[in-house]
Amino acid sequence: MALVIEDGTGSNPAANSYQSVADLRAYAKAGSISLNHKTDAECEGLLIQAMRYLDGEEQRWKGYRANPGQPLAWPRADVWDVEIPGALMPSNEIPSRLENAQCALAIEALTQDLLPNQEISNKGQVIKEKVGDIEKVYSSDKVVKPYTDAFAKPHAHLAPLYKRQGLHAVRS
Repeated sequence: MALVIEDGTGSNPAANSYQSVADLRAYAKAGSISLNHKTDAECEGLLIQAMRYLDGEEQRWKGYRANPGQPLAWPRADVWDVEIPGALMPSNEIPSRLENAQCALAIEALTQDLLPNQEISNKGQVIKEKVGDIEKVYSSDKVVKPYTDAFAKPHAHLAPLYKRQGLHAVRS
């Protein structure tokens, strides 16, 4: 799938990325991360994975879609700029924080699934453990991990774009 970069108008129904492969490579290089072993097509795939993650965050963003028919969550209207108190962000721009977060997520996607299915283990909790001749007995209950891992670097970029500046309840 070829990347179609959102230009800030929200008018291209084929838009599927905020960043290009060149942008991703430059971001990685600035952080001393080499993507030389990845083809452009592989980098496009990483950016698409990052976009899928960002799409899932839409309910947390400030404001609302600037253009009701736009395919991506940004650009947005009525988003107060945390860096310029009292100023609204332009509703025809993609915040650089969001662009950086897409690249950071794409780099995370090199080593892990950004949107894993719920992790289900057929082994329940250990209910008996014996040390001599090593014996473990598990309950018959399946264990479900109902959350995804947090990505600290991308979320550092994204926090100011979230409602209440990224503050949210932590699931326990």
